[in-house]
Amino acid sequence: MQYLCNMEYYICPFRIASSEKWYAQPDGFQPQEVLATVTRDDFLRQNKKLLFTDKSGNHIYSHKYIYQPKDGIAVLKLANRYVDSDDEEFWKRRPWEDRFFTVIVIVSRKDGTCFYVEDNERAFDRVEDVVKILCRGLNHSLSSHQLFIGSDYNFIKQTDNFALMSACAIINQQLEDSLNLQFGTCDAMKHEYDENALLAAQLFTSALTDQRKASMVISLLYELTKGRKDRKALMCGLRAAMDAGVIVKPSYNDFITVFNCGHLVSKEQYSTYTNPNYHGYKKYELYKNAYIRFKQIKEAVI
Repeated sequence: MQYLCNMEYYICPFRIASSEKWYAQPDGFQPQEVLATVTRDDFLRQNKKLLFTDKSGNHIYSHKYIYQPKDGIAVLKLANRYVDSDDEEFWKRRPWEDRFFTVIVIVSRKDGTCFYVEDNERAFDRVEDVVKILCRGLNHSLSSHQLFIGSDYNFIKQTDNFALMSACAIINQQLEDSLNLQFGTCDAMKHEYDENALLAAQLFTSALTDQRKASMVISLLYELTKGRKDRKALMCGLRAAMDAGVIVKPSYNDFITVFNCGHLVSKEQYSTYTNPNYHGYKKYELYKNAYIRFKQIKEAVI
């Protein structure tokens, strides 16, 4: 892990995203655990939950995980541009080569939350720029939990040996797990893929207006809709996606199959909530936030 030596780290304070008090999630998650779950879900969906862009949202910065996020530690590479999914050679360059990505360790644990950012000027001029990109992408997902990472910078320029050793210990454990898996000395890693999320990808892809953004649109739609019990909130994500122009209306049967909501939404009600003439979402906060996120995907240049 030679390229971990030239790194700066940023202390990430959490903030409340609204005037309402943030409470622990029903499953008992704390803010740090929410961040850890976001990166883990992104890994399980093959980097399709998080979208890293510039401030305008027009340019995408691709990312790739080195290991499966574990114990609140995520290790990933962030490119300075969009990289085709089949361009594996891009990610294989070593520290002594011209690499147009930087390595990042995201530590999100109860005893501390921070980013370790490799200072690679070939990829990004300043570490501060990388942190802005990270916060912008992570906050899109954290906002649904009424959380965001503060934008005030708390940089420590010199290596914090204890924290760096802690991060490396996690990485080394993951290396050992990988070697054990390779030689058959431990059980295979268990990926907890959500079967309904995969079903959504299969059923909704044909309804998208831009096939290249299929994973981003469907992942966000699934995130905004999954588990909703209120009829209006359940339909909110789909209506926002339609109004943002990233998807046309899926069939009623496909929608209720994915979200198992036939008992909540009748065919007539489905038609009502997806009708452009229905104005019940105009001042609905959940809808406004969802619309902005879908619009950013719509306008992103790939």
